[in-house]
Formats: sequence, C-alpha cells, structure tokens
Amino acid sequence: MLLKSKGFTLVAALSLAIGIGANTAIFSLLNALLLKPLPVQNPDELVVVNTASPSTPGQAFSSFSYPVFREMREKNSSFAGMFARAGLQMSLSGSGQSERVSGEGVSGNFFSVLGVNPELGRLLTEADDQTPGAHAVAVISFNCWQRRFGKDPQVIGQKIRLNDYPFTIIGVSPEGFHGVEVFGAPEVRIPLLMADQVRPRPDTSSIFEERGSRWLSVMARLKPGVSLRMVLAGGPVVGAVRTILDNRLNVDPEFAGRKDRKVAARNEDGYVSGQWKYGELAFGRVGRNWGPPALYGLMLGNYAYTYDHLYGRIGTDKVNWSSVVTRLEDSVPPAGPSIQRFFSIHRIAIRVKNWELAGSESYLYAGPGRSFEPSLVNPLNIYALSWRNERQEGNLGLGVETALRLDRIGNFSGQLFVDDLQVDKSCDPACKQPSSYAFSFAADGLPLGGDQRWFASYVRVSNLAYRNKNPSENYTSFAISLGQSSSDYDEFRAGVDLALVPRAPLKVYVAHRRQGEGNYNIPYPQPADYATTPGMFDGVVMGVTRLAVSGVGRFGDFELGGDLGFNHNTNDGHQNGVSRTSFEGRVKVAIEPRWSIAF
Repeated sequence: MLLKSKGFTLVAALSLAIGIGANTAIFSLLNALLLKPLPVQNPDELVVVNTASPSTPGQAFSSFSYPVFREMREKNSSFAGMFARAGLQMSLSGSGQSERVSGEGVSGNFFSVLGVNPELGRLLTEADDQTPGAHAVAVISFNCWQRRFGKDPQVIGQKIRLNDYPFTIIGVSPEGFHGVEVFGAPEVRIPLLMADQVRPRPDTSSIFEERGSRWLSVMARLKPGVSLRMVLAGGPVVGAVRTILDNRLNVDPEFAGRKDRKVAARNEDGYVSGQWKYGELAFGRVGRNWGPPALYGLMLGNYAYTYDHLYGRIGTDKVNWSSVVTRLEDSVPPAGPSIQRFFSIHRIAIRVKNWELAGSESYLYAGPGRSFEPSLVNPLNIYALSWRNERQEGNLGLGVETALRLDRIGNFSGQLFVDDLQVDKSCDPACKQPSSYAFSFAADGLPLGGDQRWFASYVRVSNLAYRNKNPSENYTSFAISLGQSSSDYDEFRAGVDLALVPRAPLKVYVAHRRQGEGNYNIPYPQPADYATTPGMFDGVVMGVTRLAVSGVGRFGDFELGGDLGFNHNTNDGHQNGVSRTSFEGRVKVAIEPRWSIAF
C-alpha cells in the first residue's frame, strides 16, 4: 500500500510498466486500492494526474482546464494514453418520461485507454471528439439500457434529448462497467467537446479555450516494458527513476554502451524536478522534444538516448523562457588529450489564444580542458552575441517554431533550424560553405468526411545539417543527432486515422523519402570542395515509397503493435539503377502481467 506522511511520499514499484516522465505538470501515483475493483483492463496501471499547487506547498490540484489537458496529451511521452472527463448532470428525454440522470463528458480515447468493449453498438472514439459541438452522439450504460429501454437491441440509432439538445445513441457500455469511480455510475456519456451543448454558458466564450477554468479530471495508463520504477514526491518537488531491461540494446547499432551482457539494462529516466507558480527547475535525464508531437524536434528532439541535463523554465503559459544545459560525452581523438563537449539551448515561447510562436538558439562548444562557460550557461544570455563579441568558439544554431490549432479545421505546425549563418559583409572562400538547415511542416486532425480525419507532414534536412568543421562540435550525443534522426533527406507522409477496431486505432499512410549519402558523422568537406558540395542530396539518392498500416492495441495482459506495408526502393543501397519492391514490417508483442511490489 502507499505510505503517506505530511510532506513526503515514497513509492517504489517493480512491474512490467514504464514509469512516469516529466511534462507540463507533476505526475503522481495514486494507490491502486480504489482502482483495483474497476472492471477495466489492468487497473493497477492507471494513474491520476495531479499538479502541484503554486501557492500552497504540499497541496496538489486534481483538476485541469481543457487547454492544459490538450497540451499534456500532445506532449506526453510517458504514458500509453491519457484521457479527461467531467461530470454532467443531465435531463434525459425522448422514448419515455423525462428524468434526471448522471452523465459524463469524456475525451474520445476514454474507452480505448481503459480497454472497454461495447455491449452493443460502438463506443466513443477520438474521431467523435475532434471539433466542439460537431458530434452529438451518446453511449448509454447497461443499466440505463436495461431500465429505460428494456434491453431493446434496436436502441442503436435512436434519438434522445439531453438537457433538450438532440443526441443519437451509438452504443451501450458493458454490464458491470460504471466508470473510474467506485462509488459512481454515470448513465450517459458524450464527447467532451459537446459539453457546451448540454451546459450552455451565459456568454459566447468557449470553455475549451479558458486556461483558468479547471473542470476536468485527468487519468493516464502507464506504458508497458520491463522497468524498475521509483517515484519520490514532497511538496512541489518530485524525483523519479526508471530503469529498463531490454536485450535489444545488445544489437542496437546506435546504443553506445556495453553489448556483452546477458541482460541489457539502461537507466532511461532519473531526475528531480521542482515546479512553482512561475517557474520549473529540473536536473537529470529524461526525453525532451521541442517540436510537433508527431515529429522529432529539429533543434531538440528525443530520438537520441536520454542524457543528464539541467532544465529551467520561467514565465506563464502565455509567455515563457526555457533552457537546457548539459555536458556531452568527451571526444577522444586518435592522438592528443580528450576533448570536453558542452551543449546549451534556450527557447522563448509566446501563446495568443490558439496560436503559438517560439524562437530557439543553441550552442555546442568543445575543447581540451574546456569547462562550462558562464556566458553560455546563462539562460538569458544571447549566444550569438557571445559568439561574435566575446570570441566564444562553437557551433551556433537558430530556430523558429509556430503552431495554430483550429477546432473545426485541424492543427498546423512548422519548424525551421538554420546553422552556420553568414552575416559578415565580406567572407573569404574558407567560410563559403553550402547552406546548412532543416525545416518541417505538419498537419493533423484534418476533416476528411464523416468521423474520419487525415494527417500530413513534410521534413527536409540538408546535407551538412548537424555537421561542423570541428567534428567535436557536431550536433550529436554519442554520434546520434540531438535533433532529427538523420541528415541529407526529405520525407513526405500522409494518411488517415481510423477507429475501426475497438482499442486499436489504426493509421493507413503513404510515405516517400529521398535519402542522399550525406551523414553528420562523416568529415566536413574541405574549403576547396565547397563549390562542388551539394547543399542537398549528396551522391546517389535512394528513394523509398511506402504504403502501410500501423497501429497498437491492448488485449488483457498483451499489447500488440505493428507497422506492415510494402516498400518500393529506387537506387537501392545508393546504387544507380537498382530497384527493389518488398514487404517490410515489424510486429511487437508485449506481455504485461499484473503484479507489483510496493512499499
């Protein structure tokens, strides 16, 4: 059971579940005592999301506004799924006398995250919860179906009125399922984005855009994977440790650790974090991604293995400044002393209603015996000026991001990264290297027809991106990019999100990738070669066109995921004229027994 004291909580668990990471809120575990009786899959994996009170140390908020929930869900990398819900008192009419019933507005993934199957019809999906006021559908409980409709199988498609607003019944939840509260049994559930229709507001403002309106309870399910997890929390401070046991580390060419162990392991997360009203400070290792949720960030992504760093954030949700400072692994040349490497990046972000704009600046510097430079550790300094005025040698990068969320149209985002800017009026041939840059565009939640949504993205990374004349200042950690996974490529991807199989959302997509022979781990070209070095697509360009379907679903103690499709390669292996068409895919089966040790 969970041990408690006034100011300190220690939770340790050994289970087949991935531990909690860091995001915009402090996540804390809830004792599974109240969750175990719930008729859902693996209830001991469920956690309640809380956030520390900014004004009262030791106190936590258990409710969130919709904009905050949306951001947590989009930036989540630690949970298999995260959902929100809100209680709604309703007047149910149509097909009988009017009566007061207990209801819930739930996010579209509510049933899929809980692993619940319908008794009749279908349950709510994410496609039902994309646009405010657009999908007037309802799922009734087994008890309501039995009591009010006499278990009539023709109830699917019937019209009812909730608080005098018309809805269509699409399904019946299974017998015995009452929700996520032991002492509560809502009889009707509707999409969360239909809340304004059954609870009209006195003005024209939307509760889905008000960051100060805390009306949602949020829960999440932990990811699978063998791990040792420990969480410590006290007041506004939380610490977490997550160790993974995975023998794929022994064969992963991008893993720099030892590969001769019978049981391979790595400390994937280990950090301590404190959050206050206008700031956050954290130290340790945890994945961070400054970019669209579906893509790796160009300047700071989570493709590389996690590394220890100092993270700080100051400001509000509308305007904030973030910074990451770390020492990377040493570079060991064939002859001479080891070279110490350091990385600093900061970002200012502004949010105005549903539009976001951010600018980033990074600096990677190295040298034998070099240590942290105060001017490059200072999160509020401008690295470009230190580079120019204080003769701080290093690799400077600049970036800009923007995002726009339109409820009835979709979500749009773009990102640009520029390296090695030439701002001098004159430049000798030694500094006339080709442009080094990367950019990406992404759109998701785009209406296609009915409940279906489509998505699209484009990424382009130049030949010399993440590469530097001084190889110790390459934009890498253990030879893996701190941003995108590779360079000298572009890729277009488009597809459709489908919710046809209960508990197993699918993506059908087509992708086309062009990959040159450029690589950020090969030597930088010599000045004499600048004129003949292409800015994009060096050498023989290999093309890969893929048509595939991907998805993941949970079934009891099992998780089944995969990405299966056909590839057509041109210039296969960067050999002119060689083509190949093949079926390629991967399937992952995870077994997650429900056992744990806690003290």
